[in-house]
Amino acid sequence: MAAWLEKHPKSFWGRKRLGARLVNEEKWQSAREVLEKLKAIYPEYVGSENVYMLLAAVYQRLSDPAAEHKVLEELAFVARQRSLVEEIERWRSW
Repeated sequence: MAAWLEKHPKSFWGRKRLGARLVNEEKWQSAREVLEKLKAIYPEYVGSENVYMLLAAVYQRLSDPAAEHKVLEELAFVARQRSLVEEIERWRSW
């Protein structure tokens, strides 16, 4: 998977899959690195198994409550922004 990502460095699904696999394997530091890169490339994704929730779990396992709290605050902010954009788009379509 890592070799494939070198050829496709911006692949959302490839990075998400690798990050989730590293979390499942409890490779916390490696998962953190992959997931932080994914968040930097695609910060707007807040769908199922989003990078923010995966990172919060990683930071919890790394005993870093400040980083865990920060990433959950980022999730709340991005989700709220997305909700506002959707509301504006609905309003404009009337």
